[in-house]
Amino acid sequence: MLNSIYLVSLLFSFACGLLNYNRLPKAYKWLTIYQLFAFCYELAIANKLLIWHHTNSWCNNLEGVIELLLFTYLLASFNELKPYKKAIYLVEGLVLIFTFVDIAFIQGFFKFDTIATVVMGIFLLILVFAYYYLLLTEATEDQKLLYTPDFLMASGLSLYLLGTTFFYACFSYMAYKNNPTFLIVARTIPNLANLIFVLLITLALLCFFRKKKQSINGL
Repeated sequence: MLNSIYLVSLLFSFACGLLNYNRLPKAYKWLTIYQLFAFCYELAIANKLLIWHHTNSWCNNLEGVIELLLFTYLLASFNELKPYKKAIYLVEGLVLIFTFVDIAFIQGFFKFDTIATVVMGIFLLILVFAYYYLLLTEATEDQKLLYTPDFLMASGLSLYLLGTTFFYACFSYMAYKNNPTFLIVARTIPNLANLIFVLLITLALLCFFRKKKQSINGL
């Protein structure tokens, strides 16, 4: 049920971004494209079209790399300081190298590489908290955060990462215990985290409609 709602929400979010695509910042244009990719990917997973060697873990690992690249780019775009961006991309490169090492030599290509996934999640969470710190120091009193796309995007990403990173940190330990309760949790937490994330992304994209309307009214 949650997975079906998640798929519908991805399509709706993509439609919101597509309708206002020409007015979106470059980072949000990539986010809109990612929503379509995520829909196709989740649909393929649900229909077991990506099974290879009796597992789809290999594509989960590659999706994690795509998310790392996109979300790092998004979070870096929230800050205009070039030295800050340079440092972010340098650390991102180190995380990518570790991820490929984990995939190739540590946990393997056909296994879910939870170590790399957790490292990527922690790195992105640090970037989110860095944005919150910047917001605390630079936000004005009259700024309405609920109508600020960057804040909504960062909030959705933080909730998504907090849920999934903790879950995947426990995954290797719990998955092999044959615990039926864990199977329920495994189906619920990722889908719920994804659903909340897409909801906040959709609100962020809708904020650009509001900005457009305000601009028209101001003419």
